[in-house]
Amino acid sequence: MLSAIRWPCSTQPARRDRSSLSPGDDISCNYARPDGDGLILAGSWAGGGTGVRHEQAGRPRFVDNPDDYMEGVEESESVEILETFATRVPAMAELGIRPGYAGLYDMSPDDLPVIGAMPGVDGLFVSAGSSGHGFKTGPAVGEAVARLVTEGAQPILAPFSPSRFKVA
Repeated sequence: MLSAIRWPCSTQPARRDRSSLSPGDDISCNYARPDGDGLILAGSWAGGGTGVRHEQAGRPRFVDNPDDYMEGVEESESVEILETFATRVPAMAELGIRPGYAGLYDMSPDDLPVIGAMPGVDGLFVSAGSSGHGFKTGPAVGEAVARLVTEGAQPILAPFSPSRFKVA
């Protein structure tokens, strides 16, 4: 939709891989949770959605077609994730690797959400690019966007304005 108005910053689906380990921290940018009986779902977090990028994390692999991307995880990706955990929890290096999967996040170029009125298009508001954080910030963002639409400028949304991206 935003490409129709020639806005130079669109969010893109970015592939994130996860490993399933059989028996997160912000320093190594890891996350893990139980996944069924005797499994741990582990992932490596690059900082998307917060504007903070972990120094050793590269840009995510962007996906051209969200209906056609690699949903599985290669063993080398699982090993990389396991290695990031092993620096903090050495015993994790002894865990077995099971097939993992990958999902998609919507990402903006600067890793921050894009929230606000679209420059040059009266009445068009956007809330996108929240990475995996949108599910937990959604209620507060929804309330702020509703106030933006009905009352006008909301200072709390200013850092996320679409106008931070220059229109050609």
